Amino acid sequence: MTPPVPSHPGSVLRVPLEIAGVESEQLAVQHLGGGHYLVLSIPVAATGLALGDVVHAHPVDEVLEFTGVAVRGGNRTLRVLVEEPFTGQLHPRLESLGCRVGNPVPGVLTVNLAPDAPGEGIAEYLSELQDQGLVQLAPGDLPRG
Repeated sequence: MTPPVPSHPGSVLRVPLEIAGVESEQLAVQHLGGGHYLVLSIPVAATGLALGDVVHAHPVDEVLEFTGVAVRGGNRTLRVLVEEPFTGQLHPRLESLGCRVGNPVPGVLTVNLAPDAPGEGIAEYLSELQDQGLVQLAPGDLPRG
């Protein structure tokens, strides 16, 4: 469930989760100085974060412990459940619409929706796919135009 992250100390952010059976998610980050870090990976389960957010963290053992968001980067994260045969079609289509897409585990796409992405068009496209039963979106993830 957690995407691979670089192995050198200080590049892994541990984000505590309130999900039964899942203690935390680890994200790749870049140190900016002053206890601030830039999120470099698309979160899978940490719904309060997005790619490009600047966060506060402090070191604990070999990782950084998330303590809060300093500045929102403006991106939104969508989590799309999709049947494997359709993943190969949906992934490039979302990228063609300007989204960065991850496939951390089979059947799940993580989609970074940048502020300048065509949110209304993506919302309509994903709504149609959901109506057809081809995908499921996490509650509250449907982008607003």
